[in-house]
Amino acid sequence: MRVRATRSALLAVALAGCAPQMAATSDTPVHHPDQQVMPVDPVGIRPIPAIPIALRGCWQTDAPLDPEEPGAAHRLIVTATSIEQQYPGKPPILATAEFVERVTARLIEGRFTAVDSSGPMTVATSLSLLDSSTLRRQEGDAGSEHYYRCGAEG
Repeated sequence: MRVRATRSALLAVALAGCAPQMAATSDTPVHHPDQQVMPVDPVGIRPIPAIPIALRGCWQTDAPLDPEEPGAAHRLIVTATSIEQQYPGKPPILATAEFVERVTARLIEGRFTAVDSSGPMTVATSLSLLDSSTLRRQEGDAGSEHYYRCGAEG
């Protein structure tokens, strides 16, 4: 019985050392560490540059030929400060830059995000003009999609 009580006492002492906080009474001042704020754009260019003129305008893509492949026909409306995805029968998704890492006359890299009912979502990590009529939108590890100008035959 005495061995069991000793083990219980040792176990209680060991577990007390693992507790995240000590118990406090109403007389004990409680000190909480200041909350750290993580930077949104640790490597971004400030102020955020405009999307290059060559990338702006209306772009569209067709549904994949293989019905097993994910994706749907939709449009991108690219302005100086935003990317809007328009899917038929759905509300538009409006994304703005969280940060931009690189910009040229035919490319912008960074993170463009939108907020929907489930929270923030990445819409693009890069927009680039492959030739005069083909825009590539990359979405990080999700791959990329190619677009052609609205009204142009693809």
